[in-house]
Amino acid sequence: MTILSFLRAREARREQAIEDEALERALDLSERRDPQTLAEYHTWREADPDHAAVFDHVSSVMESSARLGALGRDDWRAEIDAFTDGNRRRRMPYPAMAAAACLLVAVSLGWWIAQRPDAVYATTTGQMRTVALTDGSRLAVGAQSNVEVHFARGTRRAMLKSGEVFFNVAHDSGRPFTVLAGDAEIRVTGTKFDVRRQGDSVRVSVLEGRVEVRRKASLPLIGTESPKVVLTAGLQSSLTPGAETFSPPQSGTVQAGDWRTGRFFYRDTPLSEIVWDLQRYSKTPITLGDTNAGNLKVTTSFRIGETDAFLDNLTTILPLTEHRAADGTIVLETSLNAP
Repeated sequence: MTILSFLRAREARREQAIEDEALERALDLSERRDPQTLAEYHTWREADPDHAAVFDHVSSVMESSARLGALGRDDWRAEIDAFTDGNRRRRMPYPAMAAAACLLVAVSLGWWIAQRPDAVYATTTGQMRTVALTDGSRLAVGAQSNVEVHFARGTRRAMLKSGEVFFNVAHDSGRPFTVLAGDAEIRVTGTKFDVRRQGDSVRVSVLEGRVEVRRKASLPLIGTESPKVVLTAGLQSSLTPGAETFSPPQSGTVQAGDWRTGRFFYRDTPLSEIVWDLQRYSKTPITLGDTNAGNLKVTTSFRIGETDAFLDNLTTILPLTEHRAADGTIVLETSLNAP
């Protein structure tokens, strides 16, 4: 076996293992949705970008197969009915699972190629970039951010893996633009809005137009879509870990995408959120020493790059102490907890 053949075989085994794991987790979620199962699922999903992509595809194929009879077997539909019936919750027997796995293998190769992103835009600490897309849309990508873009016939899609992106979407009523960020799904036809992904939390702020947001269904086969929240200019909404829906719309604390000017604006903002921004734009590591510090609310404005001056001012107006750890990290903590 040549080295190339070996590498191809290894990659094929990896893809098959991901598909098998995705199917197993889909079945687990069909039976139980307790906190531990959901936590294990989210940990697995976030561990590798391919996990989320394959799981979403598994869910879609299972749903389509059940509805259209793609396997051509009555027992497949019977099994689907059985494990979605609240009075008969049980694991799909191995033969039916194997049949489903065979279908996934048959469909996956073409889907995998079609779903590969057309482009990936990633930034480093302190870096911002503006990107022009082929449809006329433009993206402003914030520091330490990663976004994938894929256009296909009838669809436009971006996946925000981390960080913050301001989307200026060219209008096309026949080809919606969808942004996926963790468990959040944002849908527009043409507008200007900001998506901020801080860990597993997602916040959407709208500058112009109309934006629909909702939580993605973990498994479309066993439940309806989450209710959508509609945002218009000046409004924002957030999806936090464990929440079933986006929060009700509220007025944005600052104008969406203001960070593109090179200056941060905050109004009554938790310090934890500000520090998250500082960590992405400052070469010096910054962290919070305690939860109380992160919960302090701040109204302020400062230029990117003025971190030291901002921190000096912060410790004079808030009950905070700043010190440096042995590795050079700046630690902010409430005065009562300071050494």
